[in-house]
Amino acid sequence: MFDFAAVTDGLTPLGEGPPRVRTLVVQVGANTLAVPVDAVREVREVTDDSIRPPRVTAQKFSAAEVELDGVVMPIFDFGVFIDSIAESEPMAVAPSAEGPL
Repeated sequence: MFDFAAVTDGLTPLGEGPPRVRTLVVQVGANTLAVPVDAVREVREVTDDSIRPPRVTAQKFSAAEVELDGVVMPIFDFGVFIDSIAESEPMAVAPSAEGPL
């Protein structure tokens, strides 16, 4: 389980009590993350030209932002996040498909 709020600013980390009612599952390479969320609207497709360097947002593990419906949002880079975990705790991520099992 990945607590998104634990690595970003402005959110409340998970605590004891009832679990979140929705879980977003994200697969990055050989790794799968379960992200508890409060709400999910819909999948939105964005064009490459709408993604820009951060000017309004500033979040760890985000090197870009996008504006959707008048709201500027950071784009979280799960790959960079997983790489940071692999550096500090190599056993926490899935083994490479190229390496030994």
